[in-house]
Amino acid sequence: MRKVLFVIEHMEKPSPWVFFEYENSSKIVGKNNLLITNVKNKFEEKKLRKIANTSSKSIKDLVKTEFKNYRVIVLDLKAEEQLKPEDFTDKTIVVIGGILGDHPPRGRTYKYITKHIMPLKNVIVRNLGKEQLTTDGSIYVAYKMSQGVKLKDLKYVYGLKITRKIGSICHEIYLPYKYPVVNGKPLVNEKLLKYLQKGIVVNEIMRFEP
Repeated sequence: MRKVLFVIEHMEKPSPWVFFEYENSSKIVGKNNLLITNVKNKFEEKKLRKIANTSSKSIKDLVKTEFKNYRVIVLDLKAEEQLKPEDFTDKTIVVIGGILGDHPPRGRTYKYITKHIMPLKNVIVRNLGKEQLTTDGSIYVAYKMSQGVKLKDLKYVYGLKITRKIGSICHEIYLPYKYPVVNGKPLVNEKLLKYLQKGIVVNEIMRFEP
């Protein structure tokens, strides 16, 4: 089995939602196989070091230095080619933009990562289909494909409805993303579901204590 390093380029404010997706990613591939880059804040680093290795450097710098002898696969919805198991080698790094998805997508992975490193010889750009996945969903799909599973053989749920109660009123949240199905259920961190169901404001910023 090939050992692949999965890299999340940290590009969002440290909200609980972001952390729960990162945490789920760590559970999928293992702490030592997950690197979160572009972590500038020391309190964020302290929190994230519990679930992954971290670097203050951006993947845009690392791909030219520490990772220059690796095949680097950037997962980007705008890519022309789909990822396939044959894209993986014995020294492969998979890069995912740590972005909370917009609907419709705004192409931020391309803007902030892909266009800066795609000219490099060791970099290839691939998509995971036409629909947008979450960060941990992307990690899961890429991880399974690194083990030889084909994209078409994975099952998905398209869109996820979550009911939350605020006071005496029930609200429904619709998450318009593609979720891999694992053990008969959409892949989503249970902590995230509880967080949304409690009616906590989605864009609340998580406080990182020194």
